[in-house]
Amino acid sequence: MAERVAVLSDIHSNHLAAEAVIKHARQRDVSRFWCLGDIVGRGPCPIETAMLMQHWYKKSDASDRRGWLAGNHDYLVLEKVRTIFVKPSDGGLADLGGSSVLAATMDRHNRMRLARREALWAWLDTLPSHAEPQPGVFIAHGAFVFDADSGGANENHAHWRYVHGLPQVGEQVQGLRGTYGASYPRVVMNGHTHIARLAVVPPGDQPPRDLPVEHGVRVSFHQLGQETVYVNPGSVGFPRGDDTCPTYAILTLFDDESRLDVEFHTVSYDWRPYFEDAPGTPAPGNASDFPAQFRDQIRRCNCALETEG
Repeated sequence: MAERVAVLSDIHSNHLAAEAVIKHARQRDVSRFWCLGDIVGRGPCPIETAMLMQHWYKKSDASDRRGWLAGNHDYLVLEKVRTIFVKPSDGGLADLGGSSVLAATMDRHNRMRLARREALWAWLDTLPSHAEPQPGVFIAHGAFVFDADSGGANENHAHWRYVHGLPQVGEQVQGLRGTYGASYPRVVMNGHTHIARLAVVPPGDQPPRDLPVEHGVRVSFHQLGQETVYVNPGSVGFPRGDDTCPTYAILTLFDDESRLDVEFHTVSYDWRPYFEDAPGTPAPGNASDFPAQFRDQIRRCNCALETEG
């Protein structure tokens, strides 16, 4: 028996993109959803986005609800943290999510709107930063951070480091193997970078290797437990890198825990309603009032308009 799970991440209050992705997934026999965090923040419509995602969270069973996380922008919007610092590769400290004028402006907008919806605020506040939704499947918004004193992934909200390079992918998997056993981490997933990635970490000290991310192509694995599969589904709300439209992943989970299928999809959507000053416009007022960088990021998703000629 096999079940298909859609994995979304980094929606960032872009509910038009999230609606398009969910519709796309359901047309592909998906009824289960996981979310790797950053449901709100940065984008124009926190209430609409939180309501949409809460709807699918509530339709999930107890097991799948363990596959729903909060990210750094969720924490910033809810004021669970004031700012988040990470240690980049150069050894210095960088402010993550709080220093950007755009991020700060949009997060304040999100906070003001969500503060009027206590139930949505309370739901977002329940979501963890990392989880194990199924045995051997480990998910975190950013990098897993290991603490020698605690013997495992720590709980101090440090899960906001980016996993950009293959060495970092390998470090995460080796840390999980050291904590839970060499054959236990079958699948490891992060969001946060907004860039889709598929990699394999072989057993022992062999280096990890990237695999091509080809949208719409199913990649099959048959040796989980010996090797570990790494997945970043990309971003629904604000994709980066080569993807200019919402990107997500579908996992096919089998009763045979050594097997897994992974496929990535990119989805067109019409972002123009964000800029229309008309009844039913999702953003308060008009998104044209928002910072220019935000408008440019939304307009990067031009594939829907190109296909219309």
